[in-house]
Amino acid sequence: MKKVCIIGGGLGGLSAALRLSAEPNYQITILEKEPIFGGKLKAFRWGDFYFDSGPSTLTYIESFEDAFYCAGNNIHDHVTFYKIDPLQRHFFPDWYEFRSDC
Repeated sequence: MKKVCIIGGGLGGLSAALRLSAEPNYQITILEKEPIFGGKLKAFRWGDFYFDSGPSTLTYIESFEDAFYCAGNNIHDHVTFYKIDPLQRHFFPDWYEFRSDC
């Protein structure tokens, strides 16, 4: 059995661990300094609202499908995706609102 240590539990580290998990001869350890995984992909709550503090959009689903496929899984058996309309809403200090569907 080969031992693999992945430093960082962000999207890159988690993707690497997922791909390596398809190999039966790897024992995988992920080291993460934060209390939760996700790296820069985080959010915080302020009152009744949630705010992204890192990447706010993951639109290239094919990369996630590929990572799960390499590990012998189908992402759609584990995750349900929903179309959001609008995909993004940005608010500015002058009360301008920008909406985006892509």
